[in-house]
Amino acid sequence: MIKLILLVLIGYLVVRVASRLFLTSTPRQNRDRPLIDDEMVKDPVCGMYVPQQESFSLQQHGQVHYFCSDTCRNEFKMRPSDTPFDRDSDYKSQEPEDKL
Repeated sequence: MIKLILLVLIGYLVVRVASRLFLTSTPRQNRDRPLIDDEMVKDPVCGMYVPQQESFSLQQHGQVHYFCSDTCRNEFKMRPSDTPFDRDSDYKSQEPEDKL
């Protein structure tokens, strides 16, 4: 009876060690990475949300604006400062028309 218990115990330990060596799961590996604690900000030009740390920023009239790309930031700079940005009216001309 003792031999059977020792055999089962050794088998269990071998399976545990083998599974840790060869079957490591992705979530276990990601636990070591720090969590990103960042705020998502909305690009006023295209409406895309980007992490604040990865965004392109522009300070204008005491207010900071965040952008997904340098292209959106440059487009925002080109607008007159007293004109509010309406992305729907600016992008309607760029949308492809349906061809029937």
